[in-house]
Amino acid sequence: MTCFSRILASTIVALLLNGNADAAVWRNVVVQAGETQKIEAGSEETVDVLFSDGTSVILGPGASLTVTEYGYDPATGKGSLSLQLSGGKARVSGGRLNDGASISIQTPEANFELEAGSAMIKTSDGKTTGYLLNGAGLTAVIGENRTRVFRPEFGVTASQGVVDGPQRIDPAVVTADLETFSQGGTLVAAAAKQAGDQSGPAKKPTGSPSSRPASSTLSKPKQQGTCLLYTSPSPRDRG
Repeated sequence: MTCFSRILASTIVALLLNGNADAAVWRNVVVQAGETQKIEAGSEETVDVLFSDGTSVILGPGASLTVTEYGYDPATGKGSLSLQLSGGKARVSGGRLNDGASISIQTPEANFELEAGSAMIKTSDGKTTGYLLNGAGLTAVIGENRTRVFRPEFGVTASQGVVDGPQRIDPAVVTADLETFSQGGTLVAAAAKQAGDQSGPAKKPTGSPSSRPASSTLSKPKQQGTCLLYTSPSPRDRG
């Protein structure tokens, strides 16, 4: 998890405890192994789709998601999950099964495979963007072409059979996407502003994604300010 993400998460908790956020229109949907269903969020509604292995898919207002396949064995922790996002925004956070198997997210423009982590996927007007929030990696697949990102806040955009990227996602875009999951953006917008004030301006990462190892193994943490920064993301560090 990045320093900004740590501050953002802690600030959201503080705002909740202090009662500084407006109540959001929020609905939970629980999915058990073997179930398939279509879930649609209303125009002013956020839906948290909870799977029995611990996977969570949060849908922004107006999003439409279909669970096309879900299998999970709690005794072994193994399973499979295939989703179809036909419109809107979704944050996908893998649970126990995602430690050993990728989660498939099919969109109108590309299929995404999430490896042991969480990602933002959004699709509209013939364009789909997916980027990694944290974890081992996110791969966009169109036919035989595969494009993988493994650094947080890096992603790709797919349109008309072409994948653009990998590229770094503007932090302002990440914040705006997170605002989608709160009514009027009150909670996350306030938290993001406070987190930004604490963490300072974002620094441009050095080196290209291909020059860094794809391994998710943590190396020795380095202290920087009030946050511990790791040179590689942990699959279990899902924020």
